[in-house]
Amino acid sequence: MEIIYPRDGAQGRDEFQDAILDVARARNNNAQLTEETKANKSGFYDAIREALDKKLVEQIEWKTNDGGRIKVRDLVALSWIALSKLDEDLPGIKDFNPVAMYRNKGLCVAAFNKLMESDKVSEKSKGDIRELVHPGVRSAISMMRDIPRLFDLFYTEFPEAYNRASSGFGRINSVFIWEPTKADSRDPKYLSSPPHTKFYKTECRYDFPDGFVMPLVWAMSELMQYKDGKVTWKVDPEKFIRKNLDKTLRVYYGIIQMANYDPQKVGKTLASYNLVANDFHSRV
Repeated sequence: MEIIYPRDGAQGRDEFQDAILDVARARNNNAQLTEETKANKSGFYDAIREALDKKLVEQIEWKTNDGGRIKVRDLVALSWIALSKLDEDLPGIKDFNPVAMYRNKGLCVAAFNKLMESDKVSEKSKGDIRELVHPGVRSAISMMRDIPRLFDLFYTEFPEAYNRASSGFGRINSVFIWEPTKADSRDPKYLSSPPHTKFYKTECRYDFPDGFVMPLVWAMSELMQYKDGKVTWKVDPEKFIRKNLDKTLRVYYGIIQMANYDPQKVGKTLASYNLVANDFHSRV
């Protein structure tokens, strides 16, 4: 018997929630929990592997229980930021909902597999292995060279941008703080060691659930365009984020307040995603 229990930190709690949702979906649908393993064996993740920063590739768990601190489903979920820009009638695209990037990454994987196994997108090369042949899909997946880095940028910059819009981010119940002078404090609000970002392990001051930043991460789709059969950036995404994050938070922090500072509610509410996407769109 395997007992699933959240490890310390906001990321651990998020992964715990995601695992429970997968178990429930498998029980209800009599589905196996090995979609990532099958997809990896079929070559569906080859394009993601090729697009990613080489620093990350060896740290990814490409198939279930294979080890690796980064779960491939996290990357598949993020790939939909660019895949959603494809305006063609391709399988899986209509099955995707941005809220699933936070609420249920298993659904993101299922939609990705449906897309990749389509004869419109890939063709058999060796046995059951399929090779990606659709140039638009390939260009969208190639955006993954930047997206993990930009995810980490949102995570590190978000707390102070929030504080500049409405002070008190550290007082939110789900937020924990690294303060070296209070590392030995018995106050549970303060961490005993510094937290790190999900992908590049950048040291940061605050540890908090991804639900607060996922709508911002999704809104990067508004910085992209699908033109001449390829997905590309319309603007330099890092420069855009650094220039506009404070302005966006003046609007977005109201959503967090209305959700009673609950990252689960923020990350699972489509209105959060639509609001930030519309804000980004107006600033491009």
